[in-house]
Amino acid sequence: MEGESYPISEITADPNFSHVRSIHTKIRGVTKETHDGVNRQQIISHFCRCGDALYLIREPNNPVDSNAIQVRRIVYSDVPDKPRLREQLGYVSRELAEKLAPKMDADGFVLIAWIMNVTGGEDGESLGVNIQIEEYRPARHPIRGSKRPSY
Repeated sequence: MEGESYPISEITADPNFSHVRSIHTKIRGVTKETHDGVNRQQIISHFCRCGDALYLIREPNNPVDSNAIQVRRIVYSDVPDKPRLREQLGYVSRELAEKLAPKMDADGFVLIAWIMNVTGGEDGESLGVNIQIEEYRPARHPIRGSKRPSY
């Protein structure tokens, strides 16, 4: 566990991707350990703050859910303007992943998120993380229902 979290405010829009929508949800699996055996609750308590940027990655070979989408921290790197991915905080819910995974796989949609707030933690209660997911479509795909072409 290392690296200062990258704020969502430093991520600039890519003109090759159009914003589709924002989705408010919570990260699932935050009480589990990462694949390296690191406690996600420790990562959340030490590193996660409101406004931190997150990246969502497909995990099609997940043995439990072939639509699985990981939620990972984005941190600063030694190279300016080249943030890197760090620990996995958990997953997008199964229901939401079922809708988003096909878009990511077949249509090249990109999902970036940010932490809205960290909840819980009082009286031995587990921490939770509420996030906002920003869904982006590659510009080559026209917006469904739109009469205006997308270039």
